[in-house]
Amino acid sequence: MLLALLLSQNSYAKEVWQWTDEQGITHITDNKAKIPEQYLETAKNLNWNDSSNNQNVIEDTLSQPDTIILDEPYVDGIVDTEHEAALREKWRAKMIAIEQEQAGIEDKLARAKEDQKYKKREVDWYLRNGYPADYMIAELKGIERYIEDLEEELMTIPPKIDELRIEARKAGVPEGYLRE
Repeated sequence: MLLALLLSQNSYAKEVWQWTDEQGITHITDNKAKIPEQYLETAKNLNWNDSSNNQNVIEDTLSQPDTIILDEPYVDGIVDTEHEAALREKWRAKMIAIEQEQAGIEDKLARAKEDQKYKKREVDWYLRNGYPADYMIAELKGIERYIEDLEEELMTIPPKIDELRIEARKAGVPEGYLRE
């Protein structure tokens, strides 16, 4: 699984560092802060954005018997560092806000349609029984305008989602960060 994860190509820029310690053990990490201070000068950036280089680096590194790949959980093929987790949470929160806005509009729309149905019945009853229904007809028209406004507002949600996806792509954030 680790080999498959390493062989998968990511569509965003990633720095990967390699160093060898005093015992001859090769270490690999994507977090420069995890490199011990005494190895900072000898650590080399593996130029991970060059896919032909990636394959060579993986093969060379994994063929060495004393290779340690720092243990960190992976999410969508990305090392889940604290920074990545915070980044994912930030972008997911933006998507959740849009989803909650959509759910709120859909809820209001469903209630307004129920109100419209009951108001139509009420107007029909008044008219069938010969009572004046001018006020209720005005209320019914108000509910219909409110429904139209909510439907228009609901149409603004897909462009907001598209805009967020474009913004995330420009920021180099993986698409998966917008989903649960």
